[in-house]
Amino acid sequence: MEQKTSFRPGRAEAVLGIACLILGLALGSSLYYGGFNLGFALSALGFLGAGWLYLGKSGKRFDGYTGSLMALSMAVSAGFARTDDGSLKFLALWLLGGAVCMGLCQSAGRNLRDPRSLGSLLDGPRALFRFGFGSLAGSLGGLAEAGGSGKRVGAAALGVALAAPVVLVVGFLLMRADAAFEAVMDLLPEFGGLEEWTVWGSCGLFAGWLFYSLCLGLCRREGEPAPVPKGRGLSPITWNIVLGSVAVMYLAYLVSQLAYLGGGFVGLLPEDATLSAYARRGFFEMALLVAVNLGLILAASVRGRGKPGTVTRGLCLTLGGVSLFFVAAAAAKMLLYIQGYGLTRMRLLTQVFMAWLAVVTVLVCLWLFRPKVSWMKGGMVLALALCAGLLWADVDAQVARYNVNAYQRGSLETVDMAHLSTLSHGAVPYIAALCQDEDPLVASTARDILTHCRRPLSDLRGWNAASARAEAYLSEHSRESAPAAEEIVP
Repeated sequence: MEQKTSFRPGRAEAVLGIACLILGLALGSSLYYGGFNLGFALSALGFLGAGWLYLGKSGKRFDGYTGSLMALSMAVSAGFARTDDGSLKFLALWLLGGAVCMGLCQSAGRNLRDPRSLGSLLDGPRALFRFGFGSLAGSLGGLAEAGGSGKRVGAAALGVALAAPVVLVVGFLLMRADAAFEAVMDLLPEFGGLEEWTVWGSCGLFAGWLFYSLCLGLCRREGEPAPVPKGRGLSPITWNIVLGSVAVMYLAYLVSQLAYLGGGFVGLLPEDATLSAYARRGFFEMALLVAVNLGLILAASVRGRGKPGTVTRGLCLTLGGVSLFFVAAAAAKMLLYIQGYGLTRMRLLTQVFMAWLAVVTVLVCLWLFRPKVSWMKGGMVLALALCAGLLWADVDAQVARYNVNAYQRGSLETVDMAHLSTLSHGAVPYIAALCQDEDPLVASTARDILTHCRRPLSDLRGWNAASARAEAYLSEHSRESAPAAEEIVP
């Protein structure tokens, strides 16, 4: 008979549960009132610290890889309080969630796949659903088993846990049914009415409950057996034919199109080709080809019979070299585009992605000859490091700085004011530098952009460094321009 998993909480679980309750409410409140800014960053850091401390208290050991994931995840979380770039935060949020779940799963020893393999990416979602959502009922029911004589402590905790969301929902429905009761509830001090409490309180309680269940499930539930390899791989001859055919196709393409592709390195464009068309044509196709090449290299090395032979590794290395050339050519074409038309958020992120792809390709090529080189770990750590770097560097500030400086130096004939108007608060100081530009249209547009940049801060939950800097800069700028305005008034 299968033994039932015990979710009965002990002292460590009690501390974790209280921490998750407080952090969950803080997270819900911060997201509702302040978005993904300082409040979210502090809540995320709290969750990370609580989870890792609990796993350590439960006897789980962290190696250098999982320790790096923890440290970089904390750097990414803190970066949410640095920038006001919503699109970058959206991308960072997905990467952060995947890295945290994968790191916790591997630290607890619940991963099904080798952390050095591409399949380890699936351990993160699996941990969230199997050990997180799958332990929600068990972690809540475990409260009834807690406490001493009569289990009164656990029963009381379970009652509070169940009563809180029910009271919020009932109160919300009563407010919608009775205007007088809604008016009374709106008199609640400073934290908003009961309707707002219901929204962020329920979301916060669920977030805390889910994280508590995830940590408890990782430490208490039994893991699944490692998957059994299915059959034998393909013959090396088969893989060599596939790789050789693709390599011949690439070599024929490179010989016939070397002048076209190499033009980006020396700044020469083909005849009858505009800079924008040359830079954009084939860019995403090249990135996709690099991904296909990496897939072929990994498949031939992992799914072949035995270790890859000399011929197989040589063909894989050829595909890796072609991939690096494609990455370099695409990056050079994009650099020409940037020099001609200026920098945008997408162009900068594209260059960063191509750099990441080049490093991963090099790691895979090294792995062919040195199996101890973990390309997967290196790629994951590099992705988190780049994400943290982009958040802390404030992409929008760097984009505005480059465009404004290039325009003022004369490197750019015009500056894309429409794009500058879409950037976040990190761009404010650089847009302000255009307010006195010789071109009256640029100057008036810059002043109009700054007029719509003011955003009052309700409380610290919505604070971030870029917005605070922009607000201080705008306040100082308005005070400096006030005397001049008073002199004009008769």
